[in-house]
Amino acid sequence: MSFIVAFITTTIILISTKHSYKRYVQKSSWNEEEDSKFKEVSKSLPTNFSPFRILSYTLLVFGFLLLKESGNLEVIFYLIGVTAGVVGMAIWNYANRDKMARSSVTTLAIGKFDSFHLGHRELFKLADAILIIDKKREKYVVPPEYRNRYIELPIFSYEFSNISNLSGEEFVAKLISEFPKLSHIVVGYDFKFGKDRSCDATNLESLFSKVTIVDEVVIDNISVHSKDIQSRIISGDIGTANRLLGRNFSIIGNHFRDRGVGKAELVPTLNISYSNYFTPKEGVYKTQTSFSENSYKSITFIGNRDDGVFSLETHIIGEELPDGEFGEVEIEFISYVRENRKFSSNSELLAQIEKDLKS
Repeated sequence: MSFIVAFITTTIILISTKHSYKRYVQKSSWNEEEDSKFKEVSKSLPTNFSPFRILSYTLLVFGFLLLKESGNLEVIFYLIGVTAGVVGMAIWNYANRDKMARSSVTTLAIGKFDSFHLGHRELFKLADAILIIDKKREKYVVPPEYRNRYIELPIFSYEFSNISNLSGEEFVAKLISEFPKLSHIVVGYDFKFGKDRSCDATNLESLFSKVTIVDEVVIDNISVHSKDIQSRIISGDIGTANRLLGRNFSIIGNHFRDRGVGKAELVPTLNISYSNYFTPKEGVYKTQTSFSENSYKSITFIGNRDDGVFSLETHIIGEELPDGEFGEVEIEFISYVRENRKFSSNSELLAQIEKDLKS
């Protein structure tokens, strides 16, 4: 009897996991080279209690209670069966994670999407998933690990080096093979694909049944392009970059304790370490800083300090913060205030900081 119950329980676990896992992968990011996103998603799996899963765990607990009371051999077999079901569930999840995510996609937006700007969003409105042609590089407007902060659609990616030698026909065949329900492709007017960028958006229309080509997006007489946004960030033209992005450009990093000079002699600052971002022009910026589920008005300094060390430091306006490290911090850049400059004394610097805070 215990064998039968164990078998039924195992089946229930696997079926409930399959359906609950589908709901997770529809909101997850997958990279053909990495499984870091899978690990991130899997952390939350135990909290997804469908009625089937609640029953499964109830039966498992019930088996342990029986074992404690009776020590019956059949109960041991029962527990082995349930445990095997749980292990099988984990193995099945891992082996099918990418296939399940791709199998539900019908409309796919394809592009480099390296900044998630207003032009990209016009494509996203028409899709139920996006595919990023990803060139590994040192600097991003939106690093890959933070893409999910800006879009709720599932995100897939192809590493450029893995598809660069495919012809246009081979690229489309790969899409059809890996996205079995794909019926609609959305691309921008300047989309290129195939070896040596030999094909464009109009060629795609002859290779696939349904293709939508999204026209150029223009804001304030400026064509929206990632390279232009990158240039504006680097030059300090944050206001225009933000208009083209449709949001404030931000840097996400980690707070760390440093010399403590600001708190002791000037104004308290948060020191932030970060990587992989295009860094705005050195200077002082009006910003919005968020951490620990709170958001604050702030003034942020970027550049070399008086000791020659490059630094990103932000001061929270009008707030007294406790000592300690605050973990992940996001700094949104709103506008450029002034250039960095040297001061003859701390009192002169403090006076300038107070002016900055009022700007």
